[in-house]
Amino acid sequence: MEFFLMKDGRLKIALTKPEAENLPVSLDLFDLSCAEARRMMVGFLERAKSETGFSPRDSKLFVEICPDKSGGYALYFTVLDRKAGSGGLYRIKPLVFAFKNADDLLSGCVETARLYGHRIIDSSLYRYRERYMLIVYPLDYSDRLSSYLLGEYAKKTGDGDVYAAHIAEHGKAIIGTGALEIMAKHFDDS
Repeated sequence: MEFFLMKDGRLKIALTKPEAENLPVSLDLFDLSCAEARRMMVGFLERAKSETGFSPRDSKLFVEICPDKSGGYALYFTVLDRKAGSGGLYRIKPLVFAFKNADDLLSGCVETARLYGHRIIDSSLYRYRERYMLIVYPLDYSDRLSSYLLGEYAKKTGDGDVYAAHIAEHGKAIIGTGALEIMAKHFDDS
């Protein structure tokens, strides 16, 4: 078992196939309502703290369990603690995408929500300078799959809290929160 503190502040735990098979709880059927599963995760976090310094304290965590080709697993822990007084913004850097037209916007939102919606914490939609601007807060810093997919439908125009705040302040709000999910819910034909 190897522990890595990544550049974006996330913790990665790499498990080989034999290590995963010897766990008290299967990672394929992982359920935090099981007391044994919670004890196992706490043990991982305690060991990670001593080996890497990762200490989420009383923060909420997003845990992503990813099997690899060799039969092992990579576990990613992302801190989702809200900033004090922020009204719910997470410490995850927002990305801003500009869509030329409504068709591209709808197609991009539906496809991204279908494939990678679980990797987006929040999203909002604005009309700004004759374009639709979608602000997303992605979890997938390691591979940015959701960002690459959105890039097929829109141009990434910037990132960071300051740029997102500029769009929110100067643009016309269409959907303030949960934009990706709302668009997909209403326009997904499948």
